[in-house]
Amino acid sequence: MKTSDNKIPRKDFIRNSALAVAGLTLIPNIMTASPFDEKNLSVKGKMSLKNVRLETRFEYQDGEVASTKTDLFYVEVEKGKITKITPNQPNAKAVDAKGLLMLPAFKDMHIHLDKTFYGDQWQSVKKRAGGVKGMIELEQKMLPEMLKNQHSKLKN
Repeated sequence: MKTSDNKIPRKDFIRNSALAVAGLTLIPNIMTASPFDEKNLSVKGKMSLKNVRLETRFEYQDGEVASTKTDLFYVEVEKGKITKITPNQPNAKAVDAKGLLMLPAFKDMHIHLDKTFYGDQWQSVKKRAGGVKGMIELEQKMLPEMLKNQHSKLKN
């Protein structure tokens, strides 16, 4: 597929954005990560976590889910299962999750471009007219505009 000078193929945009995000977010976190206490991470034992971000409710806009609200919690895990969720205890002797979002352990091997907006605030899928063709038209307008701001967003 041939593109003009001011357009980037969707596949290239996705690949380049994924590589940039991985490089700018994962590597600094790995470099500053401190090792966990191995006894706390034993599946057979008990592990306590503080500053765990969990989703608490949906935010609605025009009768549809538009976003989620989150709060920080204290979570206890025993034998690989969550046994307790309480209000956050920031001074507790526990593994500090540093405000990261806790999600169930599953593999999600796909991406919805219309949900992620590459670094912008998450948005739910909205009812759109035009079906697949309408979504393609939206992406053709949206992607070049998003690309203009990606460098500054990734730096933040």
